[in-house]
Formats: sequence, C-alpha cells, structure tokens
Amino acid sequence: VYARFAEGDKQENLIKAEQTYQLALQASRLLWPDLEQQEKIEWGYLEYRPFLRSYHGLGVVQERLGRIREAIETHRFLLKVNPDDNQGARILLFHALLQIGDYQEAEAVAEKFSDGRKSREAYFQYGF
Repeated sequence: VYARFAEGDKQENLIKAEQTYQLALQASRLLWPDLEQQEKIEWGYLEYRPFLRSYHGLGVVQERLGRIREAIETHRFLLKVNPDDNQGARILLFHALLQIGDYQEAEAVAEKFSDGRKSREAYFQYGF
C-alpha cells in the first residue's frame, strides 16, 4: 500500500495510504475483535500478518506525515505484541525517538534490541 500511494511522499498520497491502512485495521478488528488486546501476536501465524503489516505501514505513514508521536505509539504497540520484531519496528522507533529528541529512550531501545553497545548491530543499525 505504502509503495503504491506514497510515491514521492506527496501529502495526498500519504493520506490515501493512511486511510487504506486504517481500513485494513478495521477489517482485522471485525475478524478478530480481541486481537489488539492480546499480549502477543505471533508473526508465525500467517493470518495475522496483514494486521501486523497494516500497523507497520500506518506507523511509517504517520511518521512521513510529521505525526511522530503517533508513529512512536504505533511502533511501540508493534514491539509490545511482536517482541521478536519480525518487521523492524525497533529501527523505526529508534529514529522516531531521535526526531523528537528523546535520546535516552532511543538509547534504551538500541541497547535492548542489539547484542550490546559494542556489537556490530549496535554500530550499523543504531550508530554506536
């Protein structure tokens, strides 16, 4: 969806993409009314992947629209329900936190999701 609508990050295209992700989430809520309240949503359960992808895309679009705090909440939700982070929400969260100047939480995210501050991942993904 994002690739289709958000080409060039034009405002109207981003809004269309956001609306499409919201519709996908509404459809998911009809199928699984209690899904968002679950402690964990397994990526391995293929039927849930469109739901998780819709949340991921929504967070990307929110960030592109300049609604960084909303994007942060979306990324946090994804990491809460999918702590294995099969979608890379940790990187999106890290960069969004930097954008609002929350360096302390950004550092905590980086350390939590890497093999330590001196690891390769910390260097390449988070710039340590």
